[in-house]
Amino acid sequence: MAAGLAGLCIGAGPLDAQPLHPQWSPTGAWIAYYQRSGGSASIYIVRPDGSDRTELTSAPNYDANPTWGPGGHAIAFARGMGGMRETWDIFVLDVGAETETRLTDTPEREAHTSWSPDGSRIAFVQLGMDGSDIFVMNSDGSDVRQLTDTPEREFHPKWSPDSRSLIYDFGGDDVRNVWTLNVETGVARQLTHLTRGQSAAAPAWAPDGTRFSFALREGDGDEGLHVADADGTDIRRVDTGGLASGASFWSPDGDYIAFHSGSDGKYAVYVVPAGGGEVMRISD
Repeated sequence: MAAGLAGLCIGAGPLDAQPLHPQWSPTGAWIAYYQRSGGSASIYIVRPDGSDRTELTSAPNYDANPTWGPGGHAIAFARGMGGMRETWDIFVLDVGAETETRLTDTPEREAHTSWSPDGSRIAFVQLGMDGSDIFVMNSDGSDVRQLTDTPEREFHPKWSPDSRSLIYDFGGDDVRNVWTLNVETGVARQLTHLTRGQSAAAPAWAPDGTRFSFALREGDGDEGLHVADADGTDIRRVDTGGLASGASFWSPDGDYIAFHSGSDGKYAVYVVPAGGGEVMRISD
């Protein structure tokens, strides 16, 4: 795995192209991400050794937040359409057949997709005028259910390895924490207990469910990628500093975490050992 990552370069493209939201396929054979450029964005896949880079969707839409379905045969993503991206809906792309299926068609804005490991459901966030809430639907777009209804904002839901709960960040402008929500019972549980001025974002479970990663911004503006035990204790920083970490995703073997960062003035994708160590930039 490490040797392949060291050679990965997924940033080839226009000078303003910025790769975001990297996610390993369930088999580890591909990495999906979206790349924005010139006001639009496209979904790409690439081999972990940097080969076979393939553009799956193209302009003029803004396609973002790819999430793999089990087996690595399909990708769910959010598509922004219209001149001001006023419409956002969820689509599924069959990677082999290169066909798309639209799952949502509402006046609201849906984004932040996450496909359950068992393949049965897709979670997403619906962005409205009064905030954002988490929804879940069957993988064919049926049986849409709202899971949260709060005055604050829920973002970045990600499924647990057993497909029973979602981990997400929740809060307001003064503090955001990591929570988990049982999809069947609706019981929510707070995992981190950050204080005013701190902000957690974009959590993701390790494949074995014993840890989760998240981006943490301190009150002094320092940002970094952190890992905590499953109960939210033993929070430790795993990057080497200087990076404002964004969405993170674990490799299928749990050895590495990929994340994007924009702290150097341009978004790029990085990989770091899950136990901490040298950060490897894997995009131009």
